[in-house]
Formats: sequence, structure tokens, C-alpha cells
Amino acid sequence: NTVCGVAGASCNIMTMRSSNVDGVDQLQLRVRVPPVSGPGDVAISVEYVRVQIGIWAPKSVRSTMSFFRPLPVVQSVRWCHVCKSANARTCIVMGSCGGGKAPL
Repeated sequence: NTVCGVAGASCNIMTMRSSNVDGVDQLQLRVRVPPVSGPGDVAISVEYVRVQIGIWAPKSVRSTMSFFRPLPVVQSVRWCHVCKSANARTCIVMGSCGGGKAPL
């Protein structure tokens, strides 16, 4: 069963992989968590619910995810020695500068 803290939110286990590292059994989960409205820490937990009858120890894990709003970053800058338009308000037109040169 998948239970989310937000009604109608999409959360689930995307992949699950078990392995043994140095004699220790490990379980790796990739989860999809509901979106958050702003930056901050959000507690998450995963609990295994066993449907079979028998002796077993409950398995659960709790952690915190930190959500943040990244600072704006300039992805690309291009400029021209000579602008394409006469008033110099538009330097790059259809991918080229004045005189048909490629932007730098």
C-alpha cells in the first residue's frame, strides 16, 4: 500500500533492489515523494507491512529530505560585435549577428 500525506499526491516506490555488501543485507529503494509548496525539511518514512502470518520483525526506515529553491543561474550568454538591427535593440536575429556573423 502507498500512503501519502497529501491527498491526491503521487508517491510510490519506483524501484527496489536488495544486495549483500560485506556480509550485510541491504535494501535500496528509489521513491517518488509528493511535491512541496516551498523550501524546507520534510520527514519521510517507509514501513514494510507483512501479509503472511508468522514470526517477523517489523521493518521501517525514517529520514528527512531537504527541499530548496535553487538560485537563478545564467545558462547561456551570446553576444555580437555588430548588431543585426540598426537600432541595436535586437542583436541576434535568426541565429546570426550583423554581417551574417555567428554570435560569440
